[in-house]
Amino acid sequence: MLALGTELETFPSALVRRWTARFGAAEAERLAAWHNAPAVTYLARRDGTFVALERGKKVTDVPGFADGEFIVQDPGTRLAVDLLDPQPGERILDACAAPGGKAVQLAWRGADVTAREVNPRRRARLEENVARLKLPIKVVGGDNRIIECSNDRIGSNNRMGEVNAPCQSFDNSNIRPFDSFPKVLVDAPCSNTGVFRRRPDARWNWSAAKLSELVKLQAEILDAAAGQVAPGGLLVYSTCSNEPEENADQVEAFLARHPDFTLRESKESVPFETGHDGAFAAALVRGA
Repeated sequence: MLALGTELETFPSALVRRWTARFGAAEAERLAAWHNAPAVTYLARRDGTFVALERGKKVTDVPGFADGEFIVQDPGTRLAVDLLDPQPGERILDACAAPGGKAVQLAWRGADVTAREVNPRRRARLEENVARLKLPIKVVGGDNRIIECSNDRIGSNNRMGEVNAPCQSFDNSNIRPFDSFPKVLVDAPCSNTGVFRRRPDARWNWSAAKLSELVKLQAEILDAAAGQVAPGGLLVYSTCSNEPEENADQVEAFLARHPDFTLRESKESVPFETGHDGAFAAALVRGA
């Protein structure tokens, strides 16, 4: 029987075995301790900096909130954005965009961002964030219907990005499906093992069976997104997980299915090493 430290006792045994096998007992204990500690809220600003929010202070009370000067985002999210290296005017598709944090960071760097979200409820949150931040991000649904977000329809007394019907869809039946993009981001649904500190209940919903289902879904999303990457273009895949099946293994399997892509670089944030949320990102280049 595995002798557990105090921190590891608060996690499902299946996760403990995985982390101990990968990191060793001492580092697994450090990882568990990190996830059990109170989460720090970070504000990502337009200038690319991340600032820790003072404990007890409301986000809405921070100067610049109403003007869209920042979003709530952990520095771990920067891995994917940095690998995309967005340039002014560059067309980028964020294929799984809600709630919109990475799309916002891309737009702040000057990219021409199309943000797609197939889940209506999550897309509504994405639309609210885009409207509050007053950014020219094109929001689309699963059927590629464009959502128009007009900044002048934002209510003045809203809280935490709530808006008074700021977005509306319009008939685009004559608009053809997406052309390819020079850069595509797939921030895939994942097991969230990198952000348990922010989602303490998620640890008890974790299971090997659910992980397997997520890996299949991620592969399907990646395969679909690959077809929208222009020849010579870049596909960045990211998760907020630290599980190899969702990260390096997923990338390896994708490359085996798509020999026209090659791995340029991958990065991972392991919380006890970086001090930030767990995250993974890989830059995949399509052949010309």
